[in-house]
Amino acid sequence: MSAQFVSDLYFALSRDRLEAYRSANGSDLEMLTNYFWNIDLIEALVPCLHAVELALRNSIHAALTTQYGTEMWFYQPGVLESSELIQLGKAFQYAARKPPLVAGKIVAALSFGFWLALLAGRYEQRLWQPNNFALQKIVFPHANRNSQQQISQRFETIAKLRNRCFHHEGIWYRTTLQQEHADIHQAIEWVSPTLQMAIQSVDNFSIVLAGRDQVKADLAQRFGLT
Repeated sequence: MSAQFVSDLYFALSRDRLEAYRSANGSDLEMLTNYFWNIDLIEALVPCLHAVELALRNSIHAALTTQYGTEMWFYQPGVLESSELIQLGKAFQYAARKPPLVAGKIVAALSFGFWLALLAGRYEQRLWQPNNFALQKIVFPHANRNSQQQISQRFETIAKLRNRCFHHEGIWYRTTLQQEHADIHQAIEWVSPTLQMAIQSVDNFSIVLAGRDQVKADLAQRFGLT
């Protein structure tokens, strides 16, 4: 049964994809444990990835709405560079499919990458530096003494992990996952300690991270793998 099970999974998932989860000289059981544990890990990161993305975009949007006196701040001359204007145009087209067209729909249609771009160095003088980094203190009121560059780097690192997760790629081999998970929570806390505390109620990442042996045992029992 075990040989047929592995063969069936090669067909359904592709041999190349599964073999990428085989450690050096690892058995079929070890390979499949890594694969299915990886699915668990990605699922367990969804709550904090969800929270950090929403917290970032909503905090920036609220701050810039106040600064420019309009929810449509992104149309103010000189705010956005061409690459972000292109993304804005696509978001506008998407949001316009279901009237009425309001700022909230456009904001929701903008990618995580759009908001990350606003944190980048090319926007520092335009958005962040004026008035002794006043905007940073509004968007990230609990970031303490972290510099704009440190904040930007943190969110860039989070985005790289997020993209691996949402493109169904491997993260199981990363020895830094526990710290990366903690870093995401800290980034949420920079914006909203309340949200960071609330998201913990549905965040079981630590349990899943420690649960590889259970995945292995379940696979061995169900399919006779050794």
